[in-house]
Amino acid sequence: MGQVTHNSIRFEARSLIDSDQLASWIATSNPGESIVYHNGFLSRDRQRILNDAEGAVIDKIRRVAEMAWMFAGIGQVSLVQRRIGELMYDYIAIRRRSSGAVALNDLAGSRRAATA
Repeated sequence: MGQVTHNSIRFEARSLIDSDQLASWIATSNPGESIVYHNGFLSRDRQRILNDAEGAVIDKIRRVAEMAWMFAGIGQVSLVQRRIGELMYDYIAIRRRSSGAVALNDLAGSRRAATA
């Protein structure tokens, strides 16, 4: 994954899952369950100019972050961060109670089609 130096400390950005895995987790998880979807400093890690990672890695980070944000926007998850060090965070999605108003498989499928 991409490494970044800050104050002589090297950090490695890691998307721990991809967007398909996040969508599958959303479809099968229960309210209150959580998943760490990224480890690093997300606003930096998704920017090519600030990150020496390969383009495919940055694209994966962007896709999973955008999907997490989308699911939060429709009330399926709450997004939180846990600081684990200087400029290093775990990015966590916590499953919320589903309203049943959104067919998750349809939403995930349309999201995949839009990014293809």
